[in-house]
Amino acid sequence: MSEYIDVTLPIKTGQMHYPADTPCTLKRVLSIADGDKVNLTDLNMSAHTGTHADAPAHFIQGGKTIDEMEISHFIGRARVLDFSDKEYYIDATDLADKGIEKGDIILLKTHNSARLHEAEYLTDYVYLTAEAAEYLAEREILTVGIDFLTIDGPDTDFPAHYALLGAGIVIFEGLNLLDIEAGEYEMVALPIKIAGGDGAPARVLLKKNGCLTETASGI
Repeated sequence: MSEYIDVTLPIKTGQMHYPADTPCTLKRVLSIADGDKVNLTDLNMSAHTGTHADAPAHFIQGGKTIDEMEISHFIGRARVLDFSDKEYYIDATDLADKGIEKGDIILLKTHNSARLHEAEYLTDYVYLTAEAAEYLAEREILTVGIDFLTIDGPDTDFPAHYALLGAGIVIFEGLNLLDIEAGEYEMVALPIKIAGGDGAPARVLLKKNGCLTETASGI
């Protein structure tokens, strides 16, 4: 198991959250140290807290919910593309020479990963442009991930979300790719199975040159 790299943000009180979402709070309601028989924690947060997946239903009326998505969106061979040199956004021209094909899982690494630990929401993060999202949708990829809490830029009408989710592509946001090199990995990224959920927190693991593809195809 040491070959797996955990790229999941820990869930904790006060962590960075999208401004319109419910802040994350954990509260210990029972404590063995206080004489209770168990330790018990209440958790209050948005379904889009930390490392999470967006299902089409997040933006598309009648779109599939997180519990309706096929496992192939979550387990399989993934490619990490390193755009750490990009200061503001990733455009379609940045993706054009990457050999992106139908059925791919594409994870976008930027300099966002170095700042995900900050509590205050960033406004100068790297995002995916509408044209880049449309490029990926045209290529019919399965999944795209990025190392920030939204794949869209600030002060937009969410064109990347509409293009990707409208094409049935799952979006993973809040990935911590700081220590991940560009290349090919096997990804295990399982969102919580929330009935009718527009998204869900997920635990995401990457394995360099792994061998999960044949196993996953039989699930």
